[in-house]
Amino acid sequence: MTPKILEPSLELLRQEYVLIQAWKKTANYIRYHNWYADTLELDWAAVNLPEFIANISESLETPEQWESCPLRIVPAPKRQRWRVSPKSESWEPAEKGSTAAPLRPLAYVSLRDQVVATAMMLCLADRVETEQGNPQSSYQDADARKQVSSYGNRLFCDVVGNELRHRWGSSKLYRSYFEDYRSFISRPTLVVKSIKRKHRQRVFIIESDLSQFYDRVRPDRLASAVANVRRDGDESDFYSFATRVFNWRWHPHDTPDVYAYAEQTAIDDFTRVALPQGLVSAGFFANVILLALDAGLRRKIGDQIAPGIRLEDACRYVDDLRIVVTTDQQWLPQWELKEDEETIAQLENTITDWLQNQLNLDAPGLLVSDKKTKMAEFGNSERPLVRQSARMERIQSTVSGGFDATGGEEILNAIQGLMRSQLGLNRELTDSGWTLSPLPDVRNDTVARFSAARFRTTYRSIRPLLEEAGGEFDQARSVRATRSQQDLDEDARAFALDLIQQWVEDPSNVRLLRIGLDIWPDWRVLQTILKLLRPFTELGGHRKMPRRPRQVAWYCLSEILRAGATETGLVDDTEYPLPARINIQKYRETLSKEAARLIQLSAATIPWYLRQQAFLFLAVFSPAAALVVRTSRNTETRNYRKLILFLQGEHTHLKSSDFASLAVLARRAFTDADKSAEIVQKGLTTARKREIAVRDPLLAQELSRTSVNFFDDLPARIREDLCVRAGGTDGDL
Repeated sequence: MTPKILEPSLELLRQEYVLIQAWKKTANYIRYHNWYADTLELDWAAVNLPEFIANISESLETPEQWESCPLRIVPAPKRQRWRVSPKSESWEPAEKGSTAAPLRPLAYVSLRDQVVATAMMLCLADRVETEQGNPQSSYQDADARKQVSSYGNRLFCDVVGNELRHRWGSSKLYRSYFEDYRSFISRPTLVVKSIKRKHRQRVFIIESDLSQFYDRVRPDRLASAVANVRRDGDESDFYSFATRVFNWRWHPHDTPDVYAYAEQTAIDDFTRVALPQGLVSAGFFANVILLALDAGLRRKIGDQIAPGIRLEDACRYVDDLRIVVTTDQQWLPQWELKEDEETIAQLENTITDWLQNQLNLDAPGLLVSDKKTKMAEFGNSERPLVRQSARMERIQSTVSGGFDATGGEEILNAIQGLMRSQLGLNRELTDSGWTLSPLPDVRNDTVARFSAARFRTTYRSIRPLLEEAGGEFDQARSVRATRSQQDLDEDARAFALDLIQQWVEDPSNVRLLRIGLDIWPDWRVLQTILKLLRPFTELGGHRKMPRRPRQVAWYCLSEILRAGATETGLVDDTEYPLPARINIQKYRETLSKEAARLIQLSAATIPWYLRQQAFLFLAVFSPAAALVVRTSRNTETRNYRKLILFLQGEHTHLKSSDFASLAVLARRAFTDADKSAEIVQKGLTTARKREIAVRDPLLAQELSRTSVNFFDDLPARIREDLCVRAGGTDGDL
């Protein structure tokens, strides 16, 4: 029997099973996908999940009193050129002053607000996904293409009849990125091949995107878009509450950064935002904003959108658009290069103006990016479209299908070739101004992230399959038939250093920096990177530089610390041993010294998010190195300080609930059984044991094995819940 779609209502929203699913999907997404993540907040909420969910449910009992928590801004680098000065050897931006690139205004959204926004998304999921159409459906003919045009940030759904149903019970929220992006990239090519061209008819593929899309969506615009999803019989209070939830303001401490960003990007009223960059459900509600645009574009397929220009197809991946048009003879030049350049430029302007008119009708307030609107002719043209996506698809297919050592080496060679060709094609940072330059069908940063991630996976998979030194020798060719682990390590080191160099030249490539350090976590490389970053945080360094370059360095440093705590060098030594040349302990000691230095700096010297990540790294690898005072006015690092002091054995001042939360958290994420027992036993009281047993019965059982009469003074109900035998004193089940 097909389950019935649940109608959105406040009663549904505050149900425990809805909030639990929203929590699970939110926490999983933040931990693995958000640019910025407060890892400790996620873990703390997980330890106290029943209380956390109950508090949210209680808040929803009075929706008219709901106020979303202020956002904290986390400025992250956008694409920009940096360099190492040959004179001072300092790292600095190539463009300064008004020409410097703006920062990406990432937002820290409180976990409570995140979960409620995700819960609202779940209530609307089936309805919105069904309206967008099935992204897995065929687009071979024009009628099929008119059924779906949106591919980005689509929820993981099953097809039930003519409807899409999101899997509530799955921790997976959005569909796989590469699968849908591949459809988005390949669709224009298939459309072009299906067109029956008339004599001398030309076919063009246009790439464009929406300028500062997330930052331009105001709360009233989102409220209007959500209201358009409403059906007869829906509860009006649900939509009124959505208006309150998706209406965020920035924290007063961040006002200077908010106004500076708005001024540089010419955005009106950035003090209020509806889709902060960092909100888990922002991708879903971004699609809600663009539902009318999608429908309008699909209706236009097959029509003339300007004299002599026919729209053959239009599809979208979040704020990226791909459009296919054909032109009749009035657009044909006299086959001279200069005139063809002018034709392409004129056609680009015509398409840009048409797109902007569509936005004005269906998504007021949004703008087409003129600079990022590029066009290439499919077929014979001086300006070819280079299909990097096809190479990526072949690599992905080979990686997914499994491979041996020889096949893995071929994959690594293909990945390196892909990156070299993309760097040669890229004109975004060093635009020659030549209108007919070849145009890759995938962006440079997408290719780089794809290549870096697949190289890491492939390298680690084939390394154990190779001989440690000196592979098999091919007598006929007088060369090694297969590489050794040492040979592979040298290639990996070179690849990792190239990724890091791309970050040095453009700090928005911070993800490449993280992967590079994960592939080759050499403490000497880390020292070199820290040498570039340290002047931005120390007296006598770059402290007097403009704030924007310092924010770039702060964000990069916080990412290095977070990656060091959660991913760098964290591999199974039995399956994926690190190269013998890598001293991971020395790497962590080097980063521990830097983290310990950072937390001693004054609050005005570094931002709260950098201090959080420094605390996190120390908690994981070197809590004893952290000099922490018990009291502080900094609320963002309060729980981090509690955790560090707890791991140091200082817990006399803690409430029983906090002691139990830290005990469970320490055991789950930071210590082994022996160390956990050593820390906890010194501070155990009846109240603290009770709180531990409620939060984590397994930890209580574990502690009982090292504590005489552990269960004696616990209430009978708790002993019964723990399945302790009547009169038992040793924790036996």
